[in-house]
This record gives sequence, structure tokens and C-alpha cells, in this order.
Amino acid sequence: MCINFPNISFKGYDAAPIKNIYLDESYCSNIEQEMRNICRQEDINIRKIHDGKKWTQDDKSIIEINRKPYLIGNNDILSCLIYEMKNKYNIFGGKTSVFLTGGNTFIGKYPNGEKWLITGEKLNDEKKQDIASLYKIKAENIHQIPKPDFHIDLGIRPIGYPDILVNDPELALKKLDEIDDGSKEFKEVRQTFLAYKHGASFTYASADEICNALKNLGFNPIRIAGVFYNGINFMNGIVNKHPDGSISYITNSSECCNNTYNKLEQVFEDELRKKVPNLENVYFVRGEKTLNYDYKTNYMMDSLKYDHGGIHCMTMEEPDFSIWA
Repeated sequence: MCINFPNISFKGYDAAPIKNIYLDESYCSNIEQEMRNICRQEDINIRKIHDGKKWTQDDKSIIEINRKPYLIGNNDILSCLIYEMKNKYNIFGGKTSVFLTGGNTFIGKYPNGEKWLITGEKLNDEKKQDIASLYKIKAENIHQIPKPDFHIDLGIRPIGYPDILVNDPELALKKLDEIDDGSKEFKEVRQTFLAYKHGASFTYASADEICNALKNLGFNPIRIAGVFYNGINFMNGIVNKHPDGSISYITNSSECCNNTYNKLEQVFEDELRKKVPNLENVYFVRGEKTLNYDYKTNYMMDSLKYDHGGIHCMTMEEPDFSIWA
């Protein structure tokens, strides 16, 4: 089957019950065991795939059509999709003519069951109408927001309508200063943080701009210290919704040889638990080391620092559409 889709990619989901998480065998061996342990606790299935793509969501995505999963992909993996689809994914699907990189869109549902979509991509009226038709999302529920980074999943994280976590660099600096132990190591970490923060302020939208845009769209932005730069990003995460309405948060670890960075996981989790009352579990994925990366850090920090992607970029989630509400 050959279907032409608009020049837009749809990737992340709001808090939803996750049925399967797909890992590419070529790049996820360093995190596979950790993810299996996490998914066992969360009652999520791990599915290994063999596309040879580190960013699993960048060239394919699982969307919902008639409450069932539907896999779409670009020309680069067309032969895999058509020839091996049922063996590899066991999901029906179709071809896209053009497919942009992922991580720049989230899809969720309002309480009335209608879908909403937010994206960092620029949309004209024609594209918006194409999206509305294909995804059965009303055009008025499709929204462009200012970007906190080159992909929005590096700076915001929906956790269940209307709540969306938004990284606030000023709050991150405040939280960082709270663990100041006067050491040379801390001073170096702070100096690095300020340099990254200064550079980002010239390129991307501020937390104020993003929060105001989300408020105007009816969302509830929750400011949080989620990005500390230099390979530490807690926003690029996966959220699993449980039957009782609670959620679990799967994100990137900051555990390494740097004592200051080691403290940031607890700093983030403490703040997250204060601001998200329905939070149940928090998991930090570290990954095994390889010789290709900095021995002083960890695999996921290196992936974020050098390749600019974390756990949400490296995996593809398939919500349980039969119960997603």
C-alpha cells in the first residue's frame, strides 16, 4: 500500500498507557537491560527492531487510526516496512513521501475525547488541513508553539492534559545553586551551565514565551528545573499512564564520576514529586559504557551531549489505543 502524507512528522504522546516500546538493536544494547527491568515493573512490552537507526522515532511513527496502531515511515525504510512489516512490527502501515525528523510533536486528548496536537514545526493552513484530515484531529486543535530547543521534546514534556512540564533555565540555576558545596568541581559545573544557558537564550524561546503560548491554548504549564546542559536532560523522557490515573516517568540519568552531577537526579525527582501529585515511579536510564564515549560520564549523558538525543529520541512508544483516553 502506498499513501502520501504531508511533510510533517508526529512522534511523542501525552501521558498514555504504553503497550510496547521499540528499541533498535544496533544502538540500544547499552540500555536494553535497564529498559527491560523498567518495562517489567511498568507492564510494558519491549520490542527489538533492526533498522540500524539510533533515533528510532525519526523515520517512523506509530499513530492511531480507528483505535488501532498504524505505522508510517519514510522512503529510507520503505523496503523494511513493506517486506518485513508483519514479522518486525506486526502493525499495518503505509509509506510517506517525505518524513521530517521526530521529537517535535506531541499528541494527546482533551477530556471530551478529541485529540490535540502541539508542534514546534511551522504550519501553514494547507498543512494543518492535511494533518486534520489524516489524523482525524480538528484543525482548531492543532497548535504551533515556540521551541525550547531544536526539538520540543528536549524542553517540554506533557504529563496528562492539561499539564505540561516546561524546563525553566532560571529555576535550574536556582536549583543548581542550592547544592553549592564550595568545591572547584561545582564552580566548573556552574560555569559550564551558564555558558550553555547564555548560548541557548539567543537561539530558542524562553520559558516565559513557551508558558504564555501554552496558557493561551488552554494548557497548564508547570515550570521545572529539567535541563542542566552538558548531557543532562530530564525533560526528554517517556511517561506511562496507569489505570488508576497515576503516571511513571522514565528519563535520562546524570549518574557519573562528577559529584555535582550525581546530586541532580534527586534534585529533579524531589521537585517533580512536589509538582506532580499523581507521580508514582521515576526511573533514570544510565546505560553501559563503551570506549567511544567519555569515561567520566555515562552512556545517556554522552548521547545527549554529543549526539543531541536522549531516551525519548532513542525509543518509539506504542500506546494501548484500545484503552487510551
